[in-house]
Amino acid sequence: TTAERRGDYPAAIAHFQAEAEALAALAERDPDTARWRFERADSLSFQAAMLAITGERRLARDKFDEARTIVDALVKIGRASC
Repeated sequence: TTAERRGDYPAAIAHFQAEAEALAALAERDPDTARWRFERADSLSFQAAMLAITGERRLARDKFDEARTIVDALVKIGRASC
């Protein structure tokens, strides 16, 4: 994000949080579209990175764990369809 490039990590964290929430709503309305879940995991990972940079390590770990849980579920779905 522009905020991230400027070093405005609080703004970047807020951006990624809002993005993750919007993607969660999309995924809830359209559960058959894996793209929304994957993009949410991606957004959570970026948010976690910004939190880690700002010293919020515990919250960063929680966000990374949440992202990993989403991706793990998508991998299982992919394996089941092979």
